[in-house]
Formats: sequence, structure tokens, C-alpha cells
Amino acid sequence: GGTDPIASAVIWDWDNCDTTDKTWPYLDIAATAQATTMTLFVRIQSPENNSFNHTDLNYVFIDDGRMALAPTVVLSVPVVNDGIDLQWSAAPDHPDWSLLGVEVKYKDHADGIWHTIQEKMDPDAGSKPLSAKPGHTYTVRARPWQAKGGYDLPGLWVEKSVTVGGAFNGYVRNNFGVGVGGASISAAGSNTTSEGGGFYGLKPPSYGQPYTLTVSSSGYLSPLPIISQTVVSETSITPITFTLKPANDVITNGDFEIDTSGWLTAGTGSAAVFSGGHRSGYASLALSGPITLTQNVVISDAYNPTLSFWRKGGDSFQVSLEGSTALVSTTVAAVPPDQWQHAWLPLGQADLYTGTLSVGFHLAGSTSQVFLDEISLGDGPYTIFLPIIIRSAAP
Repeated sequence: GGTDPIASAVIWDWDNCDTTDKTWPYLDIAATAQATTMTLFVRIQSPENNSFNHTDLNYVFIDDGRMALAPTVVLSVPVVNDGIDLQWSAAPDHPDWSLLGVEVKYKDHADGIWHTIQEKMDPDAGSKPLSAKPGHTYTVRARPWQAKGGYDLPGLWVEKSVTVGGAFNGYVRNNFGVGVGGASISAAGSNTTSEGGGFYGLKPPSYGQPYTLTVSSSGYLSPLPIISQTVVSETSITPITFTLKPANDVITNGDFEIDTSGWLTAGTGSAAVFSGGHRSGYASLALSGPITLTQNVVISDAYNPTLSFWRKGGDSFQVSLEGSTALVSTTVAAVPPDQWQHAWLPLGQADLYTGTLSVGFHLAGSTSQVFLDEISLGDGPYTIFLPIIIRSAAP
């Protein structure tokens, strides 16, 4: 319904657009009616700007348009053991049409790539066992096609997503939030390796038991283990994300396991080791404002030094990183008191930095506590320079 071709609700089928000259491309699209009428728009673009001797270049012909009720498909994606038993069935809406076939695809959310199980012209299998990895989420989509005479028309894509349970899952990332592939994750003899984007899924030796998870990767320092984590059952997921520390980390006592040594405090608030809600290891730091927490460090030949930390709590606070030639600061927003979130602050130096840096956390409020853990400072995001080659015109 509606007569506005630029309305956001209009569905355009750009994928089938064919700009080949003097041919008849076959365009098709399926949509769900939102009212008692539907409006078909055809958008034509004619880029030819010199048609003095070729007037036909600016002509567009449309012929043999038709509309029919679309075929339907029913899709089922039950998880069976460590796999997915895909099942689908389709039928045309009217007996004058016959079922041509069913397109079926799936995507592992870890890489986001669609893989084809069958095309619309393939023999319709109706089912397909799909090997799946614990902790991974998969989306399966199916689209039926119907045929009549020399025409075929599609139905709507039907999608369903499912997560294969019974695992720890999450990401391994570096200190500035980029996924790290090839990292090793372990829990009591059960091991796995993170994928290209840093995603991993780890099935524990048994369910309902607490485990200590560790991570390691070449070129990085490992964070402290994450302890007492449990996967309740074969259908449940326990999400855990790891943050690796840079190999040249210069922060002293960034995990606050025993005390606050290495840190200076100022203000009437408090900074105390807290063992009841740690991110990793056995303790974190609880800040109650107003208070300022600082540490001065010396760093050598660091690429864009970056401060990294995990925090939770109901108050926003200021974070600063100050060197002899640069100063950056930001306000870190409040997060729910039961949710740890990672944050990082780069110095913004394109060249290697050598010298003293001052790290500062300033909590002005006193309405609720802020918790800090896994603080590190070392190499940050690299600046990549691409050459620009300008080709001169021929003489």
C-alpha cells in the first residue's frame, strides 16, 4: 500500500538488477502484504548521456509483469547431539503452480558467511544434517520457488536461529578490542582454539561443575584465570570473553589481587580490594568517590600506548592518560552493577612513544561503587599508511 516510492517500507530487489544492454533480465521479488492493496514500483536509471545517434540507449521496456500468491515453506532446526537436523517442506499456494525447488542456506555467526546447502534447481532433499560446534550460533534460511509455464516466482525467506548449547563461548580480544584468532582456551583438560575473529566455543568435561578457564596467545600476556565458572547443562551457554594484555604491559598490580600497591590515591573516598565480584583472579578494586587513583609508569618504544581495563558499577567516571607530549581523557559511562564491560583509551600517538605516562581514574560521585580489574598499558592500535600512486596522463 501507499504511493511513495522513497518510503522506508518499500522493498527493492536490487540483487537481480541486470544492466546488460538489449537483453531481457528477469526480475522477481516477494513481500508480505501490509494492507488490502500492494503497490509495485519500477525504478529506472538510464546513465547514457550521449544518445544522439543511439536513441534506443535511453529506452527501457517492461513486459509480461505478473503477480501471484507466493509459495510457502516450513523450516525446523532442532539441535541433535552436537549437530543440527535441518528439515523443511514447501508447497505452491495454488494448484496451477508447481513447486520448482527450495533454496536453503546456513550461516555460522562466528564468521558471518552464508553457505549454500541447495539451490532452487537442485533436487529437493527436504532435510540435511548439519555438523555444528558447541557454543556457536547458526542461522538457517529457506526460500521456496514455484513454476508455471516459463515462469518461476520466489516465496519469502524463512529464517531460524539456534545456538548449540553445552559450552562456554565468547571472544578472545586484545587490549583495544580486536579479536585474536589462534588463542588457546582451556578448562580442566578441555581445550579449544579461537577462530579468526576471536570467537571460541569450549565444551567442558562435564556439566554442573565449576571450572577455571585460562587463555594464552603468542605475542600477548595472559590475563589471570577466570575461576568458578559452570555450564549448567547440555542446552545452556555460559558466555565469557577474555582480554589479552600487551606483551610490553607496564602497569604494576593491575589486578588488585592482594592490595593497592603501585597506586596513589587522593580524595575522601576509598579504594579497597574486593573479593566478592572479581572479573578474573580472586579480587578486583572497589572505588567509592570522591577519589582519584593514579599510577606513573615509564614506557619505551610503544606504538600508540593504550590503557585497557574492565569495569562495572553505577557511576560514570573520568579516565586520563597523560604523557610529556600528549594528554587524552574521556568519561566512562555507568554500566549495570552486575555486568563487567571492557574499555580502552589510546594515547593517539602515530609514532613510537618513549617516556613517562600518568594513568588516572577519577570518581566524583558517591552514590554507588565502581569496580576495576585487569588494568594494562602497552602497545595499542597500529597506524597503517597506504601509498597513493597517481598515474599521469599519457603525453
